[in-house]
Amino acid sequence: MPAPARVPRPLTAVLVVLALVAATLTAVRLLRPRENMVVLGDSLTFAAKDQIIAAGHDAGYSVSADGIPGIRLASRMMNIAALSHHTSGPVVIELGTNDVDSGVDATELANRIDQAVAFLALVPCVVFVGVGILLDNDGRAHGFNEHLQAVAQAHPNMHVFDWETEYRQHPDWSLDSVHLKPEFVPYYAHGVVNAVKHAC
Repeated sequence: MPAPARVPRPLTAVLVVLALVAATLTAVRLLRPRENMVVLGDSLTFAAKDQIIAAGHDAGYSVSADGIPGIRLASRMMNIAALSHHTSGPVVIELGTNDVDSGVDATELANRIDQAVAFLALVPCVVFVGVGILLDNDGRAHGFNEHLQAVAQAHPNMHVFDWETEYRQHPDWSLDSVHLKPEFVPYYAHGVVNAVKHAC
């Protein structure tokens, strides 16, 4: 009966080293502090909070999501200013729908965006979520989003999740032209997180 084949010692040593390296890399990945993604928004963030947190966690972030239904960008400037020194991860601003809906003129909408941008100028990565209103009869929401895009082009740390285009491609997701049917909220949440992953 032949003796069992023996693995050459040099090969055994290589396999042990590779196993140790793999274990070390896994431990580093598991123990590495997660970047802290902060999401500031209105009713869309409020409705999708749990899904955004879950999608963010799956993408490797710890997530703080704060959505207040009906609130305007203008009313959250103090919160945005408080994030001016946030350097531990990306910042997401999902605001503007209620400013647009309340009839604020285009110049003032642009001023509000510019004020938020000024507060966030030193944040390493900022993602603005474009306003999605299917019945944008006067083009006010589209104008808001165009100004966001112009800001992103002028500031390397600023980016835009083009929710307007995404939403218009899926009108069946809509509950009331702005909000989403519950079963489609996860698509929105993953869209936000994917935009952050791509930009930041």
